[in-house]
Amino acid sequence: MAGNRRRPAPVPQTLARPRLNAQLNAVLDRRPVLLAATAGHGKTTLLDQYAAIWPGRVRRIRCDPDDRRSAAEVCADVRGSAADDTLVVVDDLHHLPHAAQVFESLAASARPPRLLVATRPVAALNLSRAELAHTVLIGADDLRLRWWEVDRLLTDVHGRPPDPVLAWDATWLTGGWAAPLHEYLLCTRDLSARQARLTLTAPGVPFAAGYLDRQILDGLDPDVVAFLTRTAIMNGPTAANCATADTPAARAEAAAMLRRAERAGVLARKGAEYVGETLLRHLLVHRFATTDPGAPGVFAAAVRPMREAGDPVGAAWAAYLARDRAALRELMDRNPLMIAAAVPEHWHGMLRTLAGPARPVDRQAARMVAGDCEVFAEPEEESLRASARAVNDIMDGPLRLAEVPELPRGAEGEIVRAVALMGTGDYRSAIAAFDAYPRDLGGPPAAAAELFGVLAALLAGHGCDVRVLEQAAQRVATVGPVWLARVARAGLTLTGADEYRSEARTVRVACERLGDAWGAALAGHMDACAGILRGEPDPAALDAAARGFAAAGMTAAAPWALAFGALARAQLAEPGAGELALRAEAEAVRWELPGASVIARCARLLAEPDTSGTDYDELVADAERLGIHLHAFLRSRRDAGAAPTAPVDIRCFGGFTVRLGGRPLDLLRIAPQSRVLFRLLALHAGRPVHREVLAAAMWPDAPADAAFHRLQTAVYKLRRFLEPGRGRRGASEFVPFEDGAYRLRLPEGSYLDIAAAEDALARARQAAARGDVAAEARILRELLAVADAILLPETGPEEWVVGPRDRWLDAASDARNRLAEFASS
Repeated sequence: MAGNRRRPAPVPQTLARPRLNAQLNAVLDRRPVLLAATAGHGKTTLLDQYAAIWPGRVRRIRCDPDDRRSAAEVCADVRGSAADDTLVVVDDLHHLPHAAQVFESLAASARPPRLLVATRPVAALNLSRAELAHTVLIGADDLRLRWWEVDRLLTDVHGRPPDPVLAWDATWLTGGWAAPLHEYLLCTRDLSARQARLTLTAPGVPFAAGYLDRQILDGLDPDVVAFLTRTAIMNGPTAANCATADTPAARAEAAAMLRRAERAGVLARKGAEYVGETLLRHLLVHRFATTDPGAPGVFAAAVRPMREAGDPVGAAWAAYLARDRAALRELMDRNPLMIAAAVPEHWHGMLRTLAGPARPVDRQAARMVAGDCEVFAEPEEESLRASARAVNDIMDGPLRLAEVPELPRGAEGEIVRAVALMGTGDYRSAIAAFDAYPRDLGGPPAAAAELFGVLAALLAGHGCDVRVLEQAAQRVATVGPVWLARVARAGLTLTGADEYRSEARTVRVACERLGDAWGAALAGHMDACAGILRGEPDPAALDAAARGFAAAGMTAAAPWALAFGALARAQLAEPGAGELALRAEAEAVRWELPGASVIARCARLLAEPDTSGTDYDELVADAERLGIHLHAFLRSRRDAGAAPTAPVDIRCFGGFTVRLGGRPLDLLRIAPQSRVLFRLLALHAGRPVHREVLAAAMWPDAPADAAFHRLQTAVYKLRRFLEPGRGRRGASEFVPFEDGAYRLRLPEGSYLDIAAAEDALARARQAAARGDVAAEARILRELLAVADAILLPETGPEEWVVGPRDRWLDAASDARNRLAEFASS
């Protein structure tokens, strides 16, 4: 085991991954983080990136196979170097003979070090134990590159021209596995775009074969490799479908081999099935097909069970390898668009060549459900046409669901109905319909229902945790189709996360290159809407979105573009915004789009706040009925010449006190729950706090709906107290609601002692890292002047304050001890 105390240099030419860094930040609260995945998933690179931005000292420990120290010796070494500001990074933990015991001992200690550990899967590690419940586990699925990250890797790191189709194909084939992607990029560095694409889809994945042999196959027992090779055609192998015969003995033998592959880290159990790396499967399938005379019979036998299991893509590939032309033609005739969307174009061409002439697909009639935008599923022809007519009604004229009796029955029809409701702006009903879709059915429809449910909430102004949409987008990217993945990637911009601000714009440009007019129009509209939701309205972007709708033939979307355009101009107080809002409202009513009507009426309120023709209470009721969060759209940009708000002075250590413009505020005038909310927001020092976190902290035993209602009441009363002159139509300056979260936003020149303490603590760590003793001592005295008292003593032992209170008591104690050391030296 080797260790050093020097911080590693920043890693050049690597892709920044903010979503993973956010998970690693758990070490700030002394929560151990464990990265567990097989080789090549980028664990070491991620640790290097995070260590490079750590503000304090870093202790790097890399384990090696020759280390034979006991678990107690290793733990003592780690603890001995773990000062309060030190980040301990342990790489390749699996080389230690007692790896699981070492991690469990460190993670379960009363005061664990700030610990990041990377390892290959350790079978003996029991993360379900209660004392390890606070451990953050980052697995292979978390580490995989999403296809939009691969797109960035191609362009931002390797300097290649944008090619979203290549990014999609590369992610699908490699599963986002970092090392094979790196191998592919290296071996195609000097090739043309056409040659690079052919290299990616060449039989036997030659760009990664050497790596897979060295890192995976050479370390396995030969009988395990033989078993994996014979069963690689199965997408989700089980003991039943991998058995050599339909007998208990054969199934038991297959189950034993699957468990051995799982222990070796090659397969992972998901329910009754096992899943492996797509890239490794393709390599083994190619080798089996080219070296074993009995391979065609194995592939032919796999067609039927794969088709019955709902995997027409895998069945088609098995039929191709078995050279079963009749079976392949039947599969491609019954599932033409699903298969076309799921495999790279070059491979689809090979399938089509063997299958022969295909039944023509009515792409124009299918329109959105099938056609230019691919397909959710492969319904029967009549059902497909009915779905297409229903969705076309959304785009071509006022939609009256009662007048569309041909809607397909069952779950698929409910998705079409929910899309229709979402298109009219009835987000509440649409979200309920998406949530009601049975997720156990799986496949593209379930992924679409999950994705559209999140997008509906975002477009309605409610916001969401960015990780929720990331998971939905990744699920869509796994099951297809391609057009839905583009929508998912564009939707990431609606979350307001900094790393995703440009995603919708990137998708719009890519769709324009690919000739996808619908995708370009939707991505452009989401980009413009995101600007409004984050308080940065851009009328020019909305005008461009309107032109995109017109170019795509999405006639009924024009009132939406008009309404949002009026809202953007009203937020900017541009002349003529009121007249434009009136016209937008009339168009929304004519096209029977109640959601667009609400947005247009919001624009009227902002443009003409004293107009007598707009009933605010009726607007609130309509927005509530449709599930639209009204105040997300009633923001007006502050005039640059307006007088600044008076500064606020908030103290939380030793007692909660507030001064506004130098005058103390009588907090007893606030309702009790609003006082609690005020203290809770102040505790987070201006950072956004999601409404679910607030509701759970303040009313942990109340039903969710009741807790949210109480939270809205507490927010309303707190805003009235802090901003007595604010009308009920204006957005709050002190307690804004942004992306599903509330935060305490203080005017320029304000003071919050918790924020000052956080700043002092960070500066003290930086001074200690530089070895500047004088500066560290001075800053620690500043910290004690602020934080050497009980945090929010009037709150009592509430769960949400106990942790931060203990943290600051420890910080103050450590500061005093450190100053005592300086004085004695």
